[in-house]
Amino acid sequence: MLRGANIFAALGLCAALLSGVSPASAVTAEVAKKCRALMLKVHPYELPGTRKGTAQAQREYFNRCVANEGNMPAEPAAAGEKRQ
Repeated sequence: MLRGANIFAALGLCAALLSGVSPASAVTAEVAKKCRALMLKVHPYELPGTRKGTAQAQREYFNRCVANEGNMPAEPAAAGEKRQ
């Protein structure tokens, strides 16, 4: 069991280790809404069974958009993406 000075040494070590950790940037609601709107322009919803691969393309575009903080071209040709 830790006593006296050992407790303070352990707490100091923990504080030193945790101070070097940078917090992950959270996705803001604004960016998520913007990316969803852009994603739906580039990859609109399809009726089930009409075309394959739309959900995956939507997820990939949304994730790239969030990674770019919402700075994505809205047109498929400008985004370099091909619709199947």
